[in-house]
Amino acid sequence: MFSLPPIRGILSVFGGFLINMTVGAFHGTFGNMLPYLTSYRRQFDPAVRSGDLAMILPAGGIAQGISFLLAGSLIFPLLGPRRCLLLGCIVFVAAPFLGYLTLEGNLLILALCYGSLSATAVNMVLIPIILIPVTWFPNSKGKVVGFTACGFGLSAFVFTPLQTLLINPGNIKPINNLNTSEDSESVYFTSPEVLSRVPTSLLYLGCIYSVLFALGLLLCVEKDGEEKKKSMSLDDIRKSFRYLVCTGLRNRDFYLLWLTRFSLLVVCGGILSHWKSFSLHINKDDRLVSIVGGGNGAVNGCSRLLAGVLMDRFRFSSLMPVLCCLLSGCLLALYWVSMAVFPGFVSLLWFIFLFAFMHFATVPTQAIQLFDKEFNSVILGGIGLADSAAYTCLALLNLTFFSSDHSQYLHFFISLSGFAILASIVTYFVRDNQTKQIGEVNNSQTNQTKEIWEVNNSQTSQTKDIW
Repeated sequence: MFSLPPIRGILSVFGGFLINMTVGAFHGTFGNMLPYLTSYRRQFDPAVRSGDLAMILPAGGIAQGISFLLAGSLIFPLLGPRRCLLLGCIVFVAAPFLGYLTLEGNLLILALCYGSLSATAVNMVLIPIILIPVTWFPNSKGKVVGFTACGFGLSAFVFTPLQTLLINPGNIKPINNLNTSEDSESVYFTSPEVLSRVPTSLLYLGCIYSVLFALGLLLCVEKDGEEKKKSMSLDDIRKSFRYLVCTGLRNRDFYLLWLTRFSLLVVCGGILSHWKSFSLHINKDDRLVSIVGGGNGAVNGCSRLLAGVLMDRFRFSSLMPVLCCLLSGCLLALYWVSMAVFPGFVSLLWFIFLFAFMHFATVPTQAIQLFDKEFNSVILGGIGLADSAAYTCLALLNLTFFSSDHSQYLHFFISLSGFAILASIVTYFVRDNQTKQIGEVNNSQTNQTKEIWEVNNSQTSQTKDIW
């Protein structure tokens, strides 16, 4: 008989969606903020380039991987899902306020306060946001994870136009770097009207984050009785680490999922960092480019929701190789199409966001299906350690291709395409849940056969003794 889903469960999923949408503002809109931040810093140091400020995202990503492991294996089990979620929200809100205080200071301090702090908070939030709503709908994990992850993607759709409205409401156009030739690919804002709004925009964003987090925390709660099951002692934490070492690190699927996240996160980080800088090189209409950024967010959010639905219908090893090959093709064509026609560039950019960000829903869903659900958090944390490696690789790519005003976007996109190809190869070899279940059944049958053999041997021995 058909039964309606519980209202409290639906509200919990929506609360997770709302928190994910807010916490996605750092990654989703960093590319939009990069030209503003770089232009503001150039007031005090004209030698600053976009590539210098672009290092904020890799700095955050390196901290993000470590925080993912700590959140999954220590913070989440020790504090529980609700407290871990609350701590992550508080840390995330603090980042833009500290960014306001350090915006004119040392670049390393700015990267730590605004970049590392934001990214660290992201993973404190993501693990409970994945696991809390699922308690209400255990038979629809893919759809629930996909819907909540959809909020992370839609963040750019909401916050990119808002940031442009706060900083450049008059749609003042940037100009080419006057210190180099007119064909320079680097463009910056020089209007005092625009630059004066950059610091205060961080304060406004911090206040908006606070309100949205408060509403999400009220709605996103676990199903009755589930929170008690997840309260863990130090012995349980040691047990989680033991499971990660003895089971996770000895399972080939763990490494394949780790490599999948690593490869696709390099692609995602590269596109998130430089999409607007490259777009302004093609078209200097800031308002139009911000609308394109909003479209990025809409497509990003839909990709996660679509991925969740597809994961409930298709095997991971069949779905992901196809998506990664399509992603690679779009990256290879992006530069040449952008030189020919701007609408074609926008279309390809949106397809890249569609394909690249699906892994944020598919990889966690596959990990939840393959490993013991009691240790989901520590497995997700271990896989999340790939973030540090991915953003370290992205930092090296930034140094290689964006160390001067003559940025090498073509070679950069070709490099990202190579990582997409790597992901397509890796994902093909990930086993699905049915394979695991068959293996468990075979092991069970083997154990039963062994027990029967031992019983027969015992009966034979007893017969021999009687004889």
